[in-house]
Amino acid sequence: MSQTWPRSLLFGILFFCLAVVFFASFKHRDGLKHYGNFGGEHVAETQSLGDPSDSLAEIIHRLYAPYLHPITALNFTAGTGETYSLSRKPEWDAPLRNQIVIIDTDSRPFNGTNELLNKTRLDWDKADGLSNGVYGHYLYATIHGYDYKFVRTPEFDDRGPCWAKPMAVADLLKDYRFVIFMDSDTVWRFPEIPLEWLLNYWNFTKETSVAMALDPAGIGVNYDSFGKLVHNSGFIIAQSNERTKEIFKAWVECPDGVRYPECKQWANSWSFDQRAFSDHVRYDFNKETDVLDLPCNEANGYPESHPGLAGECHGVFVRHHWVQKQRIKPAVVNSIMHVFMERMHDEFLEGFDRNVLTRQTNDVIW
Repeated sequence: MSQTWPRSLLFGILFFCLAVVFFASFKHRDGLKHYGNFGGEHVAETQSLGDPSDSLAEIIHRLYAPYLHPITALNFTAGTGETYSLSRKPEWDAPLRNQIVIIDTDSRPFNGTNELLNKTRLDWDKADGLSNGVYGHYLYATIHGYDYKFVRTPEFDDRGPCWAKPMAVADLLKDYRFVIFMDSDTVWRFPEIPLEWLLNYWNFTKETSVAMALDPAGIGVNYDSFGKLVHNSGFIIAQSNERTKEIFKAWVECPDGVRYPECKQWANSWSFDQRAFSDHVRYDFNKETDVLDLPCNEANGYPESHPGLAGECHGVFVRHHWVQKQRIKPAVVNSIMHVFMERMHDEFLEGFDRNVLTRQTNDVIW
């Protein structure tokens, strides 16, 4: 069944496509390069989008720089009016930049028509799939000066492909202070909010090891064998320390059945790594700083998911499209367009005298 999108969304997609064409017109592009002076305090002045020698990363940074949310801000107010306030003094007060890596991981080739790793020209109108979520993650890393990795993994002989998640995170903990894993169907709702602010908001301290969102209440499969809501591994924040490495070692080795004999069942049974963590690992690592529960409504789900349930998860900051994958593309577009259009509005008003002609009468002077 075809989906009808609101006219405002169609206009958003149109403007996004125009933006892509504008960016692509520059003769020098280096999408993998990150620049040092990213993130941090709010930049008040309007900046030029640069000259034709600028890379795409520089252009994106300049586009977002005036609208980056300050890391130490005490609250954030969404365009819909909701305000989210810190509960204590900010612990993270400086940009971490390339101490953070955002990662996706997949064993699928992603090289089909209009997919991420296909080297032919992208047709955005027909680019419908999980690649769109990955583009959003890469954009977020570029905005804030974080590193980004799309981790390609071989298929497993003894377990399902989802097990690549904890393995990829564990492998990168030696190189980064923070490893942020995201399923390809997750979307940053407000790309202008730095991870450092979210760490402050969620009370993720310098001693915390891991954070994941809980799954929504009221759905039977979302509870572990002991009746507790499971953690959803589609969005993982991992801070590198010895305790974190112990947690991930136990998690990765869980289906081997040595430390947790009953964990073998989750090697190839849904929900794989997620259920293994929830049924076994989190009970073994239960210090206050081991695992931080992120609210389902803020870091899981999306507005159209399971409406009416007590555990509604709208994805205030991070949206996770467990089903209805067709919503990923418009979600990514909307996350980009609210800043792009705000920038366009400010640029228009800055050139008010040039852009607006006010007629004093309706007479025509011949």
